[in-house]
Amino acid sequence: MEKIKYISIIFAFTCLLNACNFNSKAQDNNSQNTEQDKATIENLPDGNYLYCSDPNPYPYEDKIDAHRYCFTFIKVEMKVVGGYFYTAPKDTPYICIEGKVKNNWVIGIGYEDIGPSSEPYTEEDFSYLNELPDNPPLGYWDDVEGFQGGFNLKVGNPSLYKLSSPSEDKYTSYWATKLYKNAQLNLSNFEHIEANNLPEYTGCKSK
Repeated sequence: MEKIKYISIIFAFTCLLNACNFNSKAQDNNSQNTEQDKATIENLPDGNYLYCSDPNPYPYEDKIDAHRYCFTFIKVEMKVVGGYFYTAPKDTPYICIEGKVKNNWVIGIGYEDIGPSSEPYTEEDFSYLNELPDNPPLGYWDDVEGFQGGFNLKVGNPSLYKLSSPSEDKYTSYWATKLYKNAQLNLSNFEHIEANNLPEYTGCKSK
């Protein structure tokens, strides 16, 4: 009887110890989940940042970040301004976004540069924009065939913002800018990239 009693005490103590370990691990996991939940763009300190989508290189290239969407931006309190673009060894679309951050979303407006062109743009070139509906369902700006890591930026229909003066370099070029009054950028699946010499944005109009 004494032996059975002794075994029962050991068994009870072991169960109690395991329960404590389980609770401790659960608390650790909850703590980790809480920290992950807090790691949002909204909670970043004011500063200059580069965030990029998951790298997905083409088989014949060595650089792991050669083909991915990136957003380089300045955050001041809840306001964000920055450039969203596709990194690749070729000319790719670019849009500047101004807005406010909520969790991992940037909600605001976007300015897309069109060009360069060897011939001046005219308002007639963009007359088709006047025929677009005012409040359509949002569509993906970064739904581009052959580009990897897209489907992060939703926009409404654009309007013509301005026709730029010709550049003053040796190859005279012309640009135009389209304005998206509704732009929603989701950075939930992006990662922070350490980088130096990031652009010092003060606003899209003066980038």
